[in-house]
Amino acid sequence: MVTRCHFSRLSFHRSMVGRRLPLLETATGQAYLAFCGEAEREQIIALLARREGPEFRLARDPVALDNLLRKVRHRGYAENFMAWNREEKIASIAVPLWAGERLLGCLNLVYVAKAMSIEQAVVKYLPALQRFAGRIDQLLSEGQEQV
Repeated sequence: MVTRCHFSRLSFHRSMVGRRLPLLETATGQAYLAFCGEAEREQIIALLARREGPEFRLARDPVALDNLLRKVRHRGYAENFMAWNREEKIASIAVPLWAGERLLGCLNLVYVAKAMSIEQAVVKYLPALQRFAGRIDQLLSEGQEQV
């Protein structure tokens, strides 16, 4: 996964732009894997399992990965609290973005970890993320009906 964030006055770290982030250790990557189709998920996991490095270890542990993805599906969102790079000190929550039955990607909220816990972010911002994702789905679905 490559971040497409652009640096602005509101950005908290310049090195994020264009950086490759570990799919299995980010909220967005975990949410995508949890909600994508089974065949796609299996292909992605097989690809990641062949790679070296600690960020790919989870791909070689099917029980742990399955437990994580089940938890994400059950909650309806994924979370990350400084998991992939403790130096960055960031946290995030992510929700799937649908167009009907088709997963388009994920929406996420990234924030400075010391600002709030994951639990606080979930209470304060998850409903808005989910509403926004639902609205996008609704608009895309309405647009398809008009075609």
